[in-house]
Amino acid sequence: KEKDIGNKEHLIEACSECNLDGKELLKSQNNFIEKYHSLAILAANKNVFGSPSYVLGNEVFWGQDRLDLLEIAINNK
Repeated sequence: KEKDIGNKEHLIEACSECNLDGKELLKSQNNFIEKYHSLAILAANKNVFGSPSYVLGNEVFWGQDRLDLLEIAINNK
């Protein structure tokens, strides 16, 4: 229908056409955005600087190739 998906009313209308509660989805999106920003602050406080990163205690394991080191650290706890 070439409607502006940046317009919340258009999103709610599209959700309704799919039998979804658009207002509830937008509310949950706001909760997700708040959670996302809080996790970004938490990651910065833990010195996480890339993705994927894994934090165990105060130690950061950065990258898929560090999963074996993370596993060893978990098993030694």
